[in-house]
Formats: sequence, structure tokens, C-alpha cells
Amino acid sequence: MTKSLVRVLLAICVLQAGVAAAAQQNAKPKQPGLEAETPSQFYLRYRAAVQSASNLDDVMRFWQRSLVAEFKQAPADQRADLAAFKRMYGMLSDVSVVSVSVAPGGLTATMRLSGKTADGTTISGTALVVREDGGWKLAAPENWQEQNQK
Repeated sequence: MTKSLVRVLLAICVLQAGVAAAAQQNAKPKQPGLEAETPSQFYLRYRAAVQSASNLDDVMRFWQRSLVAEFKQAPADQRADLAAFKRMYGMLSDVSVVSVSVAPGGLTATMRLSGKTADGTTISGTALVVREDGGWKLAAPENWQEQNQK
């Protein structure tokens, strides 16, 4: 082989190795079934999971680590139990995510929510989620309030 042909082949090999390395570096680790989950999908899955939970760990696995720690630091007699969580989440129906605002960098998202009380009153709320351990986690309790009626 001539020297110029060897240089061309060497350049092609170096280029291919660089492209392969870049592709591998940009590949994100995947969590089965959750790689494309949106903040909205996560939040609605969380609400459904509260209702079907058999213990508090089933609920807390959806929470950010710092929220779990804060909950566990409260005296046991001041913490909500599973039945209380189920009652609270069962008080609203037709809960939907109205809009989602993902912060630059994609590590946090704020959702505007809508739901109905037992008497049919529409209320609005917000929920904050963060990326943790490759998926979305609830960062704080939701904030719900009655909409102003005019």
C-alpha cells in the first residue's frame, strides 16, 4: 500500500472511533419503561399508585430523597399514615395536568394542575418534580387552592 492510502485509511479509522466514542458518551442509561416518561405521566402514575399502595414505602418511592428524610424526621404521631394519604388523594376527582414547565437543563419541572372536589368545585394546584436516580420524583407536597369564581 502506498503511504497516502495508509494515511487515508488511518484517518477514516480515527474518525470512526471518534464518532463511536461520542455516541457512547451521549447514550443515557435507561431505566426499563421509564426512559421517555414525561413529568405529567409520572405525576398521574404517582396519584394512581397512592390509591393502590399497600404501605407507605409504596408512596415514598415516588418522593425525592430529601422529602422522604423530612417526612421520617417528623414525630410518628405527627405523620400522615397510609389511610390518610389515600383519603387526601381520594378527595379530588378528574385531576389533570394543565401545563408543564421544565426548567433549563431538564432537572426540574413545575406542573399546573386541575381537579374537582366532591361538591364539583374546580380547584387548581401545582406540583414540583425533580430528576433523581434517572427518573422523576415528587419534590414537595402539591399545593391546591380553590379557583376564584367571578
